Amino acid sequence: MRGGLNEASTFAQAWNTSDVGRTNGGSSKLLVLARFCLCLTVLVSALYLMQRYATFPFSAGGRFVLIAVTLALVLLAEWRGFIRMPIGLVLLGLSVGWAGVHTYLNFGPDLSIAATSRFANVMVIAPLAALLFVSRKSLKVLFLIYLIVFSAAFASLLYQYFGGSLATLVQNYIAIRADLVRHMTIVGEPNVGGMLAVLGFIIGISVPCKLPMSAATAGLATAFAIMTLSKGAVLGICFASLTLFLVSPAEKRVDLVFRGVVGGLVGVGFVLLIGADAYLVAAVKSVLGQVKGEPSAITDFAHRQVGFWPDLDYTGSPISSILTVLFGSSFGVAGSAAYEILGDKSDVVLPHNSYLEMMMTGGVVMLGSMIYLMVGAFRNLISEARRNSSAEVRCAIVCLMMLACWMLIYPVVYEPVTGALLWSLIGYGHRIPNPSPDFRERNTV
Repeated sequence: MRGGLNEASTFAQAWNTSDVGRTNGGSSKLLVLARFCLCLTVLVSALYLMQRYATFPFSAGGRFVLIAVTLALVLLAEWRGFIRMPIGLVLLGLSVGWAGVHTYLNFGPDLSIAATSRFANVMVIAPLAALLFVSRKSLKVLFLIYLIVFSAAFASLLYQYFGGSLATLVQNYIAIRADLVRHMTIVGEPNVGGMLAVLGFIIGISVPCKLPMSAATAGLATAFAIMTLSKGAVLGICFASLTLFLVSPAEKRVDLVFRGVVGGLVGVGFVLLIGADAYLVAAVKSVLGQVKGEPSAITDFAHRQVGFWPDLDYTGSPISSILTVLFGSSFGVAGSAAYEILGDKSDVVLPHNSYLEMMMTGGVVMLGSMIYLMVGAFRNLISEARRNSSAEVRCAIVCLMMLACWMLIYPVVYEPVTGALLWSLIGYGHRIPNPSPDFRERNTV
């Protein structure tokens, strides 16, 4: 218990110690308030399904208000930071804007507004994070937010497992695997819960200083992953553990392995304790492809990659074909918004692959900007980890790597739960040094 209180105290200190350094005047206070608003935006984005209970601030409109307030505070405090925005973020923003215009010209305003706003849903976090999430203290707060979300989501699953009803949340959603119910949680369908469980596991075995807190967090994350019956979650925990082992210093690896093993055993023990052993068996069988009517995890992954190089609309002149490759075919050809508005009888593609969807809708410019941002964030995070080894930075590297992998099978770039963390980490990886003399300590790590 004492270990848990110490961890909470550490997170509280991280929040109370301003990232803007020891500054005078109102600008630092505005930036602290802006950072609070951005953290609140990340939290409500990850809990967006709570809008079924409370429209504000969990709905898209509520999140827009929070983003607008954050932007206004940053502009008032230090507008010059936007001048130094990374070129990758600028190009990505321009490509999204052009795809919206292109959609308007070809499909009209309704689809243009709906698709553009959905695609940029949580992407707008990135430039603000680049200005506001500027030290490891920010990472601690960010990971605390996701531990809160993870805990609440698992609690909602357990509540339903023990017979509780969340009809307002679940509505008509039904998912079955191996004759077992896959419960929707407050973060969405089971696969999203599974991805969140993996993120919780990564944070659990890497960030807490005390073993009891680490084992408890990683154990609950393991149990959560098992009970979602998500193939990606089970494999994700294995892949994340290996990756974290490889990026950690040699002297940290024994402790890391011990934490992972203890956490895994705690999670399996918890599942058996509550009588959910059927979920444990089904989780293993589903990964191996031993559930009737279900492919194995590897087969399922390979199937989702079919058509990675789609035949875009090359029926026009050579010039129009080149423009299609460069700038895509608009939001009207792919994505959930186009599918909902144009109907299931249209030719809209639902690729479940963020890279493919970006290539189809925004072409080489959009996809290239995204890859440039991700590679740059990885490079900067790894460089930071080498200079000053930090559990938070190593955790950020592995979380970003997992999100990059999930982009092959899920629309992470605009899915609120995973997308909010993706764009926060990309923003942190491209954080902007502030040129003002009285903000010179702002980016100290």
